[in-house]
Amino acid sequence: MEEIKIEDSNEFLLSGRVFYNNGLPASKALIIVEKIIDEKSRKLLDFTLSNDDGDYIFLIEDRNISYKISAYKGL
Repeated sequence: MEEIKIEDSNEFLLSGRVFYNNGLPASKALIIVEKIIDEKSRKLLDFTLSNDDGDYIFLIEDRNISYKISAYKGL
């Protein structure tokens, strides 16, 4: 059997699913992830579009800080 080595990392996957108010998946919604620096300051880290099921995923490099996720209506 092959040995699997697990290393400690500060990276993690952040995933979710977005829906419209009527419960349908928000396909092609713009999803933005920002690093929260302080109460009034944020830094854009990445953005993506949700898939047809409303799913999105980001690779985040630092699990020790706070993030803001925003979603905007799809095309």
